[in-house]
Amino acid sequence: MVAKYTGKAYILSVSNISNNKDNIIMLFDTGAMKTVIPLGLLTDKSLNKNDRNNFKSKIRNDIPKETFRSVSGYAIEGYLCKAENVIISGRLFKEFYYYLIVDELCKSALIGDDFISCCCFGHLVNGDMEISDFDEKEYARKHENYALTSKEILAALS
Repeated sequence: MVAKYTGKAYILSVSNISNNKDNIIMLFDTGAMKTVIPLGLLTDKSLNKNDRNNFKSKIRNDIPKETFRSVSGYAIEGYLCKAENVIISGRLFKEFYYYLIVDELCKSALIGDDFISCCCFGHLVNGDMEISDFDEKEYARKHENYALTSKEILAALS
């Protein structure tokens, strides 16, 4: 698995997060504590405040939440989610965990330290990063089992 260097950032292409969207570009962000994906990247719909509040009202109450701070200081709430059989830059992951950001303030998807810390990687001559190994057991240990599933996300969006 290779994180491509664009001259400004390292990126990974992620597929199969949701039935609606594939090939989400995620930034490999060592400064982000958790992996985050904005809800808007998982749907073709433009989501207004009412749509986002409706989404929140349809999901389970027991979903673990985390509050993140944007660079500008805004508090952004994320809901722990789990996707199955996700392909990241050509490698299949049986389980992939991320925090779904419902707030529109977050525009970028980030692979955070919860994922990165489970990787063994090195830099290639062209500037890309090769991820040679991934500790799936440690990764699963870091996350809760009762995360929101892809099916639940799609149902809440309908």
